[in-house]
Amino acid sequence: MHLLRIPSRVWQIVSVSFALCFLLVGASTFASADIIKIQSATSCGGGTICNSGTTAFSLSEIENGSESLLDPGDSTVTVGNSDTTTYEINNDTSSTSFTLTIAGTLANNAFLNCQTSGSFSNDPCAISGVLGTVNNPNGGGSAKYGPPSGQSTNWPYSISITFSDVPVGSNFDLNFSSFAHGGIDTASVVPTSVPTNSTPEPSTLFLLGTGLLGLGGAVKRRLAI
Repeated sequence: MHLLRIPSRVWQIVSVSFALCFLLVGASTFASADIIKIQSATSCGGGTICNSGTTAFSLSEIENGSESLLDPGDSTVTVGNSDTTTYEINNDTSSTSFTLTIAGTLANNAFLNCQTSGSFSNDPCAISGVLGTVNNPNGGGSAKYGPPSGQSTNWPYSISITFSDVPVGSNFDLNFSSFAHGGIDTASVVPTSVPTNSTPEPSTLFLLGTGLLGLGGAVKRRLAI
């Protein structure tokens, strides 16, 4: 009985083919997109978080820090473990576009992606940070932000994400999905503006005190005349 002899050249081709398949499968398995998107407003409850009862969050108050989303100190609100966290927000600003600052930590092989869907399909969105700016001109999932080149550990990020064509006065859903890696991937919305500090600065107090002392001296001299 004769065994079929396979030429070494064939074995080489087969080996290379298996290696390429492994790399392709590995890339598709381990690459992870953490998605931030806006979509048509849904009813409060059933996975959609509202500010109070059926009242949506205020976009202007989110921007100035009066209302917080994904507060890291609130253990009841997470975006890890592939949870889908959705907030209903009302655009009570005077603009149809808005920018949110979002910070957190991602696994070494995770990247951010902005998208739009529902009544906002094909609307543009963009992500900007220290790694540059990526744009989704039609709201699709083509733009990817991160991870940094050669990243081998979890990486912190702070980005600005911009959405456009959101009618003034309308409600919309802000959705965080596919944040995975056993809770490693996190996100928190931080204020984009800081309320005005009404406390006088030390230099102002010094000038005020000096002026009062001078005024007091002038009054005393006038009385002594």
